[in-house]
Amino acid sequence: MEKLEINHSLSAKLGNSQDECEDAIYCRSKDGNVYVVRAAIADGATTSIFSKEWANLLAKQFTQDSSTSIASLKANVETSAETWHKHIDSLSLPWHATAKAQQGAFASLLGVELRAKGSVGQWKAIAVGDSCLFHIRNNKILFSFPITRAELLTNNPTLLSSKLSANNEAWQAVQFAKGRWQPEDQLLLATDGLSDWIIRQSENGLEPWKILANRDKENFPKWADEQRLAGKIKNDDLAFLLIKTRTR
Repeated sequence: MEKLEINHSLSAKLGNSQDECEDAIYCRSKDGNVYVVRAAIADGATTSIFSKEWANLLAKQFTQDSSTSIASLKANVETSAETWHKHIDSLSLPWHATAKAQQGAFASLLGVELRAKGSVGQWKAIAVGDSCLFHIRNNKILFSFPITRAELLTNNPTLLSSKLSANNEAWQAVQFAKGRWQPEDQLLLATDGLSDWIIRQSENGLEPWKILANRDKENFPKWADEQRLAGKIKNDDLAFLLIKTRTR
């Protein structure tokens, strides 16, 4: 079986504390005859209220499931929405916050399942919105999903809502992908602000995943702030999760 190395971190936009970051990362692994890793990354929309909580619920719920089907996604969204609404109902909110909450929270979601048996591996992914997966081989992006070019990252992606009646467009926008990995491949998940930087760096012949491989929860926020101040990365919440496959 391959040895998997997993690294991840978050960084709140300039001017915000880490606790205010509205991106979310969850990862869960299960050992056995087949080694399974389920990872998810979500980006809460700043324009909606309690989007941090919504993003965390979506990402966590995906990792606790065992499927990447749209039926499973719908069930996970319903479960997450129920938990979100219970949380909101337990709060004493001013009238304007209550009115905003009635409109729902919104977030992107990218879920990835990786399976390994011996030296054979495959992955499946499901996405709504603009959080991205990059399959890297021989220090090149082999596959990018669901965004392939930086100019395709817009300010109005389709997102999942905690208001279930608002998800009709989202169900039409669900995308799927799958592939096989080899030893020394890398799978990189990133929210849109960092995905934009990754794609542009790669288009310029650079290898940004090498930089992220050396970042952790302690030094990533400082590095991200330096890049924002230098104008190299948008002033947005950032999150990444990097999975490396190594031979034992």
